[in-house]
Amino acid sequence: MPIRQMIKINKDYIDIPRSLDDKCHARPAITTNCRRRELISAGKYIDNNKYNSRYKRNDIKEKLTDLYHHKCAFCETRVEQLHVEHYRPKTYYYWLAYSWDNLLLACPTCNECKGQKFDVKTKKAVYSLTVDKKINKLGRIYDRIEHPLLVNPEAIDPELYLTYDETGAMYSTEPCFIWTIDACNLNRTYLKDERRKILNEIKHKVNQRKFVYKNNKKELKTAIKNIVEDFKLETGDQYAYAGFRRYALRNLLKKLLAS
Repeated sequence: MPIRQMIKINKDYIDIPRSLDDKCHARPAITTNCRRRELISAGKYIDNNKYNSRYKRNDIKEKLTDLYHHKCAFCETRVEQLHVEHYRPKTYYYWLAYSWDNLLLACPTCNECKGQKFDVKTKKAVYSLTVDKKINKLGRIYDRIEHPLLVNPEAIDPELYLTYDETGAMYSTEPCFIWTIDACNLNRTYLKDERRKILNEIKHKVNQRKFVYKNNKKELKTAIKNIVEDFKLETGDQYAYAGFRRYALRNLLKKLLAS
């Protein structure tokens, strides 16, 4: 659980799924590399199952699912149906269709909202023969050239740039985060409701304890402390909306407990 909302993802660019490893001699890797060469020869992405299936192989899905804790890279929602998504769209960056550092997980809604959007501050990179030896590690090189506006949670820690309010709305003053929030519609009603529910659940627990211990301030203080400690345990990366949970713990909980 997939910005934290987003949360920083620490992908190992050396531990590449075997089917994507251009140095691996196993049949799946050989086939994928052949498909990559065919796309490069064509000079474009060919959108059919022959090519689409290569970045959806089980070893890729499993490694991404573990890495992203079964969550969307952008909204941190836990859903059964997560798509293997390309950070840089394969329609333009066809040579990166099977590059490990260009693959992440996205929920169907963020995937649809994002679509082929990928604005950059300078000029987009183009394919050249010199990139082949670094095909699984080109992302950071291109980042320095292009300065993309879409936030990549594998390259930047979103927690440093995102804020939230009690309604569950997400904000930022950083241009690339503003762009990403809009591109992926990260303030859509469902997401704000889900984030707000987290606060409402805490508020409900606190109100219950206030009623039970209305005549015992010491017990009430202990009960509320226990609620906070329990909530701290639910701020790990594996939880849905971990970024919002951590922000709430640091910035919203004090006001909520005092209300």
